[in-house]
Parts: sequence; structure tokens; C-alpha cells
Amino acid sequence: MSVVKILKSFRNVAVVGVSANGDKPSNVVFRYLMVQGYNVIPVNPTIDEVLGKKCYASLSAIPEKIDVVDISADPKIFRRLWMKRSKLGRKLSGCKKVLSINPLPKS
Repeated sequence: MSVVKILKSFRNVAVVGVSANGDKPSNVVFRYLMVQGYNVIPVNPTIDEVLGKKCYASLSAIPEKIDVVDISADPKIFRRLWMKRSKLGRKLSGCKKVLSINPLPKS
């Protein structure tokens, strides 16, 4: 399934590693999806909210269904998430696709 088909089919997108800094790529992606009408769910344990939306510390803390996961994080965070995927199985059982994996270098 192409990214375009995924975005046309699903509405709930968790953005892992989103930043509150508007100049960071993860925030740009988050903002774009929000403006396009997606239910964007920020995931970052170090911040409370992004653009007025409550930020969750982890994927497992999100109370609603997740259709798509966008990961914009340090490679170490991505590896940790990948290793925990079996524990997240139920939470992600309805997840159709990991939209993109954008490991970002540490700044």
C-alpha cells in the first residue's frame, strides 16, 4: 500500500518523537498532518503538549485506536520501540502501517 493510499484511508496518526520546536522536522510533519485534518497524536515522554494536543509518553499510553505510526526519533529510540513491538502488539493490532521511519541524528 502506498503512502498516498494510507493517508487517504486512515485518520489516526501517532507521531513518535515529535518536538515542540516548530523548526524541527517532526513538528513540521505533525503540523502538516494536523492542518490536513488528521487526528494526530503526539508521542514524546519529555513534553506535555504539542500545538495544543496532549502529548503521550509512549504508544501504549494512547487511549484511542492508532491507524498509522510515524517515527521521527534518534536511532536508539527507534531500536527500543522496535524491540518492544511484541509488548505493543495489542495496542498496535489495528495499526495498518508504519508511515515512515525517520531516524534523526542527535543534535
